[in-house]
Amino acid sequence: MEQLKYRENLNQKFKPFKSKNLIYEGFTLKDNKVEVLYNCRKITIRYINENIVSVFIGDIYEEEIGTNAVIMKDEHKNLEIEETTSEIFIKGEKILTCVNKSSYEIVFKDKDGNIICQDYQPSFKDEDGTVYISKINDCHAYYGLGEKGGALNKKGCYTENFNTDDPETDDNSITYYKTIPFYVGLNKYKTYGIFFDNSFRSFFDMGKSFEDRIFFGAIGGQINYYFILGESIKEVVSSYSDLTGKMDMPPLWSLGYQQNRFSYMNVDEVKEIVENFQKKEIPIDVIYLDIDYMDGFRVMTFKTPEFDGVDKLIEELKQKGIKIVTILDPGVKVDENYGVYQRGLKGNHFTKTYDGKIFIGAVWPKDSAFPDFSNEKCRTWWKEELKSFISKYSIDGIWNDMNEPCVFNNDYKTMLENCLHESDFGVIEHKEFHNRYGFEMSRCSHEAQNELRPNIREFSMTRGTYAGGQRYSSIWTGDNMSLWSQMRMSISMNANLGISGFSFVGNDVGGFGLDCTEELFIRWMQLGTFLPIFRNHSNMYTRRQEPWSFGKRAEKISKDAIELRYKLLPYIYTYFYESHTKGLPVFRPLVMEFEKDENVFNMKEEFMFGSNLLIAPVLYKGERSKVVYLPEGNWYNFKTNEIFEGGQRYKLKCELDEILIFVKEGSIIPTYEEKYLNTEKRPDTVTFRVYGENAEGIYYYDDGKTNDYKKGKYNLKVIRKVDENISEQFLHQGIEEEKRNIIFIK
Repeated sequence: MEQLKYRENLNQKFKPFKSKNLIYEGFTLKDNKVEVLYNCRKITIRYINENIVSVFIGDIYEEEIGTNAVIMKDEHKNLEIEETTSEIFIKGEKILTCVNKSSYEIVFKDKDGNIICQDYQPSFKDEDGTVYISKINDCHAYYGLGEKGGALNKKGCYTENFNTDDPETDDNSITYYKTIPFYVGLNKYKTYGIFFDNSFRSFFDMGKSFEDRIFFGAIGGQINYYFILGESIKEVVSSYSDLTGKMDMPPLWSLGYQQNRFSYMNVDEVKEIVENFQKKEIPIDVIYLDIDYMDGFRVMTFKTPEFDGVDKLIEELKQKGIKIVTILDPGVKVDENYGVYQRGLKGNHFTKTYDGKIFIGAVWPKDSAFPDFSNEKCRTWWKEELKSFISKYSIDGIWNDMNEPCVFNNDYKTMLENCLHESDFGVIEHKEFHNRYGFEMSRCSHEAQNELRPNIREFSMTRGTYAGGQRYSSIWTGDNMSLWSQMRMSISMNANLGISGFSFVGNDVGGFGLDCTEELFIRWMQLGTFLPIFRNHSNMYTRRQEPWSFGKRAEKISKDAIELRYKLLPYIYTYFYESHTKGLPVFRPLVMEFEKDENVFNMKEEFMFGSNLLIAPVLYKGERSKVVYLPEGNWYNFKTNEIFEGGQRYKLKCELDEILIFVKEGSIIPTYEEKYLNTEKRPDTVTFRVYGENAEGIYYYDDGKTNDYKKGKYNLKVIRKVDENISEQFLHQGIEEEKRNIIFIK
C-alpha cells in the first residue's frame, strides 16, 4: 500500500475470512511445540511456560521472525495431545489449547475447561499481506496497548500503532509516539493477555465496530502472538514482563526532581539555575541539556563559546549531588568535516533508500543521515561514539529524542517506508523496522553506558520505542501541551503504559508547549510528586517553568510538592524494586488493585502509587474540591490522618495548596522525615509510618548507585505490626542496616 501521510490513519475495517480449501494432514509434537499441518499452511503452538502459549501461523515452510521484543527462553516441556475427528487438544499445566482441524480456529481454555479466549474467525493474511486476527468480545474490560489517550478501559475503542512525532495528540488521537501491541482482557473466569509481536503499522479494534468481536492486525509481517493466562491483571503483567524483560534498578538520583527547558543556552545559565535551587533550598537531582548545547545541532558535540568549560561544570555539579543528562537525536548532520558523520559514512552505517543511496532527511541540523540501528555493526559503532562522548565529559545519562524517527521535510514526517535496513536477519524495509527504530537506539544508550561503567547504574530515556523497550530505557510520553486536558490524559496514559510493561515513565510536568498558567502549574507539580519520573520541561518561547517562575505562592507549593517526593523516596524506591523483580508498575490504575470493583473499571481521575497510596489530584481549572471514590477497606488521609470508610464516594475540599492522598489501612509506609536537597544527601534514618492496628509493609534498600545489588548487596525486609507488637524479618540482608524510627498512625 502507498505510504500514509502525516496524521493519516488506516481506519482499518474488519475483513471476513474466505476459505482457502485447506486440507488437514496431521500434527507433530516435539517437547513443548506442536505443529498442526495443512496442505499449504501450518499452525505452530509453543508452550513457553505454564502461563504463556505462542501461536504462529504461516505457510508450510515459513519460519518465525522475531523482533527482539521477546527474550524469555522456553521452559515448558510436558504436553499431552488428544485428537478427535474435529479438534486437536493440547494440554499444558494451566492452559488447554484447542485447534479446530477444519477451520483452524483456536480456543484457549483454563484447566477447568472454561473458555478464556476464542477466535471469532480464523486468523489469516489477505492478498495484500495484511494480517487479521479476531477474537470473540467476551470481556468486560481491556487495558494496555501502551501510550494511548482516551478511556482507561479500551473496550469499544480503536487505535493504531505507528510511532509518530505529533505534539498535538489528545484523547481522540489514533497514533502516538510508541508501539506496544499488548492488551489485557478481563472476563468472568480469568484475566488474560495477548501480545501481538508484529512491528509493522498495526491496528486494534477493541469492539468499536462490532459488539460481538474485537480484531487486530498489521499491514505486513507475520501472524505471531502470545496468549498469557493469569488469575489477575498483576499476574498477567508479571508474566508479560517475564516474556519481554524487566527494567534494572534505576539510579536513585533519577527518582529525584528533574529540571529541563528547551533550552538552557550556556554554562552560565545552567549555573544560575542550580544556584537558584540551592539558594531557595529546593531539592533537585538532575538538569537536562536540550539540543542547543550542540555545535550546530551536531550530535555528541558541545558548542563554543557557550559551553566552554562544560566538563568543569559537570564535575562541579557532581560535587553538589546534581547530575547532567544530555539529549541525543539520531539525525547525524551531513558535514564532511564532522567526525561522527565521517566515521558513519566510512563504516557504511547509515540507512539507505531503495536504490542504495544514503537516505537524507532534514531535522534540526538540516540535511542529516540516520544510523541503521537494525544491525549489530551499526549499533557497535554508535555505542563507541557514545562512550567517547560520555567519558570525555562525564555525562550522567542520555535522553534519546526524535527517534520515531522524525523527519521535517516530507509529507510523512518520517523516513520513507521503502528505505532499506541491513538488519541482523537480512535486508528489510523501513515499514517493518519503523516502530523498532527508537527501541534499538535506546538499546545502544543502555549498553554503551553499561560497557563504559559496568558497575554504575545507567540512565536512558527515550521517546520512541517498542514492546520490550522497558529493559533498555525509561520513557516519557513526548511533547505535550500546557492544557488541563493534557494533564488529565496523562493519568490513563501512564496507567496503561504500566500495564504494558513500562513502569519507568513520566510526562513533561507543566506541559511542554504553550504558556502554562499558575494554577495549572501548581496542580501539575502536585501530580508530579507521584509520577515515576518527576521531570519539569517547557518549550522555547513559552513561559518558563522553574518552580519560582510563577511567583511566591506557586514556588512555595511547588517546593512542598518536591519535598514530599523526597520524603516518600524510600516507598517509591521499594516499588521500583517490585518493577525490577516482578515487572509491576509503580504508577497503576485502581483496577490493578481492586479488580472486582466495577466502580474502578474506567477510573482515570485517580490512581494508585504502589499498592498502598491512592492519589486523587485536582484535574479541572478553578476547582477547590474533588469527588473521590475509595474502594473497600478503610483509608487514612495522608495529611490529616482522618479515617474514611471505603466502598463509597466523598466530596472533599482540596485547596490550591493540597493534593488528596489516601493510605490504605494496614499499610506501613517507609519515609525520610528529615529534609534533604538531593539523593546524594539522603538521610541515614528511615521512618516507618504504621497505619492501623494490624499492618504490614515491605522495605528495600541498597546503595542507589552501583550494580552491586545484582551481587546480593541489598536489604529486603518485611515489617509487621500485630496489635501492639512490631516485628521485622529480613528476606535478604546483604549490607549494613539503616537506622530506623516508627510512627504509629491511629
